[in-house]
Amino acid sequence: TRPRLLVLHQNIPNVLQSILGLVTQSGENLNIDNMLNKSRGDYACTALDLDHAPSQALVEKIPQWATTYRVRLLKSAAD
Repeated sequence: TRPRLLVLHQNIPNVLQSILGLVTQSGENLNIDNMLNKSRGDYACTALDLDHAPSQALVEKIPQWATTYRVRLLKSAAD
């Protein structure tokens, strides 16, 4: 199973762009294999299936944004 990055965030313009920009421009050569974004009212949840696990430093950057409520990295049992 590939790692999945889950981000619960505000449903406002440019938040998704910020998340994708961080992942794709991180220098970690991450590829987004699949993406799901669902919203309800003021909240949205984005799930990114990645080809390999991002660094802990990258994961820790996302919750520092005022637009982010929670971040989780789900890894396979082998990781």
